Amino acid sequence: MPRSLSDYRVWIDRLRPWLVRDVTVVDEQPPLQQVFRQHPQLLIILNHGPMLGPVPVLLAVADQALQAGGEERRPFGITWRGFYKIPVYRRLIQWLTQVGAAVSVDKAVELLADGSFTDCCIMPEGELCNVGNGVDVQPFLSPRFVEVAVRAGVPVLLVAHHGAGQLGRPLPVDPALLGLFRWMPGHLFSALQRSRTLSIPWLLQPRVKRLWLSFELCELAVGQEDLEAADAGERIDGEARRLRARLQMMVNRLILAAEGD
Repeated sequence: MPRSLSDYRVWIDRLRPWLVRDVTVVDEQPPLQQVFRQHPQLLIILNHGPMLGPVPVLLAVADQALQAGGEERRPFGITWRGFYKIPVYRRLIQWLTQVGAAVSVDKAVELLADGSFTDCCIMPEGELCNVGNGVDVQPFLSPRFVEVAVRAGVPVLLVAHHGAGQLGRPLPVDPALLGLFRWMPGHLFSALQRSRTLSIPWLLQPRVKRLWLSFELCELAVGQEDLEAADAGERIDGEARRLRARLQMMVNRLILAAEGD
């Protein structure tokens, strides 16, 4: 049986204060406690932030979920398949994501459909977090999480965060030097060509001073009939772009809230 959040509580209680000093929830639409009560399963979409951002952010979000009565939620995560190929680190990723290897769309739907897990968590920007300023939401690596939500019949909970940007530093790349990065995978190099900025991990301040969070339950504008349409790919991509825009708006509000404090 997959582990619940209550099984991780001891680690969350110990590590969250060490990695994130203060957490401020700016907005919940509707309150997270109500979301958990009304929806036994969720697809949880988070913005990524810099490469080192996910660990403190997920600890903070898990802490909020515990406070909202989510002790028995059993989440699994979808992350970069390369993590599962790194010795030793692979064990940590398996423990955190609760899956033994990279998860396909079909497998994610299966894990939700058979009731093994209550929630699927994903940061759709993926490795594109390595470009940009570490704050803005980068293009989603794949829109197929929309297909997971539709096929599994679960709603989407958008989770935005701001404050973990201190764990990265934007490094502008002169256009004349872009050719030096052609060794990158095609999708990463194309993203770098667009942004002309690398997001460099920054460990001099490993503790996030303050993290701002917001939660929003989002009704999908596509359904099963859209997955069966001739232009299904375009419809799924359009919905993913809409959700990304919504997530960016949430991040922008958090930035304003942080500037106002």
